[in-house]
Amino acid sequence: MTMVLMQKTGESDILVDSTNVTPHEALGWHRARIEISADGQSLIVPHGTYIDFVDGALKIGGVQMVSSAAELNSLDLNEDLRQMVHYSITPDAESAVSVKAATVLTLTGQNLTAGITNPDVPRTVIVKGNVSGITAEVGITGTNIANAEISDTLTLDGTTEVESIMAFKTVTLVALPGYTHAPVAQVETATVVGTVTGSGDAAVIVTAAGMTGSPKTINVAVLENDTASDVAGKIRTALGLDAAVIALFAVSGATDKVILTRLAPAADDVSLNISIDNGTCTGLTTAATSADTTAGVQNDTVSVGVGKKFGVPHIVENASLLEEKIFDGSDDSGTLAVDADLEKNLFSLNGTPDGAKVLDLYYLA
Repeated sequence: MTMVLMQKTGESDILVDSTNVTPHEALGWHRARIEISADGQSLIVPHGTYIDFVDGALKIGGVQMVSSAAELNSLDLNEDLRQMVHYSITPDAESAVSVKAATVLTLTGQNLTAGITNPDVPRTVIVKGNVSGITAEVGITGTNIANAEISDTLTLDGTTEVESIMAFKTVTLVALPGYTHAPVAQVETATVVGTVTGSGDAAVIVTAAGMTGSPKTINVAVLENDTASDVAGKIRTALGLDAAVIALFAVSGATDKVILTRLAPAADDVSLNISIDNGTCTGLTTAATSADTTAGVQNDTVSVGVGKKFGVPHIVENASLLEEKIFDGSDDSGTLAVDADLEKNLFSLNGTPDGAKVLDLYYLA
C-alpha cells in the first residue's frame, strides 16, 4: 500500500491510500507538491520540511547536513583527511663499505657502475676516505623509495664519514674524484762500507712492516778482499732470492748500494731499515741504519656505505605527525626530518641496527 499526502484549502493535510486519490481529487483535494520559496532560496517539502541552500549549506528541516561554502573553503584537506601509516623495516648495521668497498682513486676520476651493492632498505649513504686531506666530491646516483632517480654530491672529509641528505633505495652510479695525494712507492737505500779482511758471512738484517719474519737476518757469504761493491752485489743477489723480501720489494742498486723499493705505494714505513755488519766475516764497517731515500705515500681510497637515517614512503608535512617510533620492541628517541622532496623525509634512528631488530614507524600522511 502506498500513501499519498494530500492537501485542501482550509483543511489539515491527510494521507490517502493511492487507490483513493481520484475520489479525493473529486472532492477538491490535491497531491502535496514540492514548492520553491518566494525568495528562491529554499525548496519546501511536504510534511513541513524544507531544503535550504542559504550560505551554501544544505539544511533539511532546519538541520544542517553539509558544511557551508565558507567552512568548505577553509577546510584543510591535508590536515583533516590524513591516514595512519605503519612502516616497518629490519635494517642492517651501519657500514662504511657495504655499498662499495674501498676503491683506489686514479688521476682523472672514475664513474663506477659495477660491484655496487644496493642498501638493504631505503636509507642514507655515507662516503669515507682513507687518509686526511681528501676533500674532493663524490657523486651518488640511484633511486628513491618510489623508484624515481635521485642524486647527491658528498664532499669528502678525510677519514671522517660524510652522510647524504637523501635516502637511496638503489645506487646505480658512484662518481669518484681523482686522487688528492699522488701515490709514491717508498725507497730505502743501504750503503756497504769497508773491505772484507776475513771470509765468512756478512749479516744483513731487513726490518719492514708487514714482512714475514721481520726483522729478518739474511746471511750473505763473502770472501777476503771483497770490496764494498762486491759485497753489495752479493747482498742484492741474496735479497732477490728471499721470498719474504721480494713479496714486498723490488731489489736493485749499483756499486756499494743496496736498494729496496716497495712494489705497491703505501704509507711511509718509518721502521723500514737495512742493517749491514760483520757476521762471521771481518773487515766491514757497521752500517746499522739505512736511508729513507723516498718517503712512501699510500693510494687514496674511497668507500661507500650506509648510515642509520631511513627514508619513509611518504612526504610528511610536519614532524609532529610521527605518532610512534618503536625499535626492538621499545620506544626510540630518534627524530623525523620532513621535506617537500620524498627522499629527504628521513627518520634518524637513535638505536643501533643489526639486521635483526625491527623498526616500526607510525605516522599520519
